[in-house]
Amino acid sequence: MLILKSIYSRMALLALVVAAGIVLWQQFKPLPAKAQRVTCADLVAGCAVTTPSGPVTLGISEKIRPLQPFEIWVKPPRPGKVEADFSMVSMNMGYNLYTLRPTPDGTYRVKVVLPFCISGRGDWILTLRLPGVALEIPFTTEAPG
Repeated sequence: MLILKSIYSRMALLALVVAAGIVLWQQFKPLPAKAQRVTCADLVAGCAVTTPSGPVTLGISEKIRPLQPFEIWVKPPRPGKVEADFSMVSMNMGYNLYTLRPTPDGTYRVKVVLPFCISGRGDWILTLRLPGVALEIPFTTEAPG
């Protein structure tokens, strides 16, 4: 019986240490970088952006229309995880997060489909999370067609 109490005591102590570690990690993990707001006059033509982490180029394959696939491409300042998060200003349009995949030339790409807003709005913000930097790019979708 003493052996069982000892095992349970050790398991409880281990669980407590793990829980404390998780709490401490949450408290002291680095905060995400504030996104740098970027204006891109023509996403189809592409844009070049200077960031503290280095130059970034980005663009899309065609005009963005709701429910129509398009490709987004990004050349980040260095290799790593690249995500594109689409959100509408002051309106919840669901979860629109995409992970871009690297190609041999160092460009990251993904096919995207945005939902249709029943109110007819088309004001979106693309947040790109790149290694060492985050960018916010406002844009407007074309009418569905």
